[in-house]
Parts: sequence; C-alpha cells; structure tokens
Amino acid sequence: MATKNYNIRFRNGKADEDQAWEHLHSEEVRHSFRSQNGFVIAAINDFYDRHLCITKDPYLESREKEDAFADRIVRQVEE
Repeated sequence: MATKNYNIRFRNGKADEDQAWEHLHSEEVRHSFRSQNGFVIAAINDFYDRHLCITKDPYLESREKEDAFADRIVRQVEE
C-alpha cells in the first residue's frame, strides 16, 4: 500500500495554531483515537462533510443552534 505524506506547520504565537497543536497532543486524542494520524484524518473528513452540508443548506447551522436552544429550554422546564 502506498503512503502519502503531507507536513503541517504550527507556528507558535498564533492562537488558532497553538490551539490546534494542544488539541492534537491532548489526553482526549490519546485515549479516543488509535493515533494522531487517525485523529487528523477524522477531523479533516468530519470538517469537509460538514462544509458540504452547510454549502448545500446555508441555514443548517442556524437551525442546529435554534434546536439546541429549544432543547435546553425543554430540559429546564422539565426539571
């Protein structure tokens, strides 16, 4: 099986890149994924799938936020 390689650089001092580095090296990633490579592949695929869904349905994100808000209200009332 052929292997494809792509390098990613994380620059210190850039908040989003520092955060991505921390996520990649977090305990959660160590425990939830077989490898950092597996995590990066899952993250790319999940992000791209979501991007396609939002592109096809630009109101998806707003509806999800509204649904989550309604669910919180229902839980509060039930409690």
